[in-house]
Amino acid sequence: MKIKHQLVLLSSFLIATPLLCCLFMCFLHYWRSPERVLMSGSKEIRSIEKQSQKYSKSEWKNIKDTMRTLPPDVQAILMDVDKFVLFSSMPEIQKGVQCSEEDIWKLINKTSDVYFYQFTMPRLKEHKTILITRVIRQKENKKGKKPIVAPMIFFLIFLVLICVCIIAFIYKTIFHSVEQVENTTKDLADGNLKTIIQTSDHKNEITSTLNNLEIMRQSLMEAQNKKNKFIMGVSHDLRTPVAVIKGYSEAIRDGVISSKDDIKKSVGLIEQKATLLENMINSLISYTKMETSEIKQTLHLEDFTQIINSFAKEAKITGAIYKRNIITEINLTKPHFIPLDNQLVNRLFENLYSNAIRYSKENDTITIRADEYYTKIVIQFEDTGSGIASENLDNIFDLFYRESSSRREEGMGIGLAVVKNIIDIHGWSISVKSELNKGSCFTIEIPLETSCQLKKSEQ
Repeated sequence: MKIKHQLVLLSSFLIATPLLCCLFMCFLHYWRSPERVLMSGSKEIRSIEKQSQKYSKSEWKNIKDTMRTLPPDVQAILMDVDKFVLFSSMPEIQKGVQCSEEDIWKLINKTSDVYFYQFTMPRLKEHKTILITRVIRQKENKKGKKPIVAPMIFFLIFLVLICVCIIAFIYKTIFHSVEQVENTTKDLADGNLKTIIQTSDHKNEITSTLNNLEIMRQSLMEAQNKKNKFIMGVSHDLRTPVAVIKGYSEAIRDGVISSKDDIKKSVGLIEQKATLLENMINSLISYTKMETSEIKQTLHLEDFTQIINSFAKEAKITGAIYKRNIITEINLTKPHFIPLDNQLVNRLFENLYSNAIRYSKENDTITIRADEYYTKIVIQFEDTGSGIASENLDNIFDLFYRESSSRREEGMGIGLAVVKNIIDIHGWSISVKSELNKGSCFTIEIPLETSCQLKKSEQ
């Protein structure tokens, strides 16, 4: 339940509880008041009052006040001195009739074992009246008369207990959720990312925040692992050229290498390693730039058909130099304007093509294929080279990842990570199929719907 609904429910119970208590007290007061029983009798007295001019207004007022003071379980007869019945709540005697003393005594003798009778004379200024009242002697024998006060009190207590339990439950739920979020954020602030954030069984806005915090924790853990891997990879790959440069520099300085030819060779090697070091640093800088989302704002509509055709022509020339059989099958029949960064797309193709050349031998075949479908364009880079082990396919796009069989090759393991970044920047998808000693096939899928929508929006 949402906190908003819980607070509304809590407020309702806080308001309803005292109101119900007040209503109960009013009902109890009414139930115990004589007016509840004698209300009809008061009406009867008012009707007789209008017909009779015998009593003054003050005397009628005294008569009514007398009737109101009677308890609820008392039956009464009010008579004047002429034995005229002004009011009767006894079923044996009707109001508005003459009733003799003999009739009264007969009634008393007949019901004296059931009722207890009492005679009183209300005080009037000019006239006299007689009030005959009776109460039942044994209340437990009165049929149909059940106590109602005790059940009402128990019901009220039960209702109050329910309200208290619900209020306590809502308070506990909100307090527990807030406390859990507080402890979780404290752990995250302290840098403790290893503890899994446990979500609560009570679903509300606060506990949903815990789910978001768990997602954030996992993202932070992934970013931290990526950072550590990045640092380890950089330190590992930069250590070798730095060590070579340092070693040959010290050898020249200490005179270990003294001849001009050796010094020239050593300087050439130092220059070569420095160039390699510079290329590594540039690759890292380029990769870091592609990690930002700002580059997505530089995408423009370009004719993808022209780009892939141009690259295919250059690939044939390069393949001839490396003595590879290059097959190009560009089956795009019309221009396709797609939002992209021309330089990044060419780098994407170049990385995939360079990998195909690097991990293939002379006279191996490399195929560049482009097919057009209704909703997408599919690009494939396929080679018949050494291939990739199936257990390594899930990691080849990770930064600094290189197969154990390829560690003898130069490179930092950034090429395919750059490929994946470029794919993600453009919103495309890439997959790979490979088999050891049989070759690999990288497949890029470019959705056409997105490009059409962007083209319409720019127009």
